[in-house]
Amino acid sequence: MSNGSTHHNRDFVETTSDMASQNPTSISKLPDAGRVPTRLSPGRRLVLVLAMAAIGSCSLLMPGKVLAQANNAQVVVAESECKVKYVYLYSFGLLTKWPEATFNRTNNNFVIGVLGDKPFGHILDAIAKRKKIENRRIVIRRFKTMKDYQPCQILYVTESIGQKDAKAAAIELNNDPVLIVGEIADFEFNGGVIAFRINNGNVKFSLNVDAVKRRQLMVSARLSRLAQTVRDMDRPRPVVAVGDR
Repeated sequence: MSNGSTHHNRDFVETTSDMASQNPTSISKLPDAGRVPTRLSPGRRLVLVLAMAAIGSCSLLMPGKVLAQANNAQVVVAESECKVKYVYLYSFGLLTKWPEATFNRTNNNFVIGVLGDKPFGHILDAIAKRKKIENRRIVIRRFKTMKDYQPCQILYVTESIGQKDAKAAAIELNNDPVLIVGEIADFEFNGGVIAFRINNGNVKFSLNVDAVKRRQLMVSARLSRLAQTVRDMDRPRPVVAVGDR
């Protein structure tokens, strides 16, 4: 890496490291209808300030407001999970760099695409309406299938399309500079860059650093520290039954 690139990367990391001081990285399962379905993880510090700024009054942290909008605890948990994931998408945009030429394909907008069905989309729309990324307007595009796909900086591949089609979507984009985020198991090893997962009721994510390089992206050190970083070589090996050997 050249000295110029090293300096640029250091500036990017230093700039993003001061962006926020708190982070709701997780949701907790709701044991009864009187508890807030969100837990703050004190060891991680990124998204709370961003969430408050993006959503305005963050109902994620206000049990009365959340419960008034939900018919039951399951809906509250689902909404909270979606909210955390949507705020993460916004944060990924702040903590990632794309080749400048990619914005020529999106009319200088920052485009977040959502592939498949995902509930509570108004939360993401609210973020896009109130915030910008790199001083660019955020545009949300929704695609039922990859036949509807249009260029974007982030593509969120939802679990509704299934594992086979999720992998096919990532393959179709080849090595285009798109931050592909999914919620299918092992998606980070099947063409995706980032994969969400729920661990003990907590929203967490893995980041494939080899996929970042292939797609000509640059992520900040802050994002790498928040993620579980993996490489292609870490791909889980299939379990082989004794009789199949």
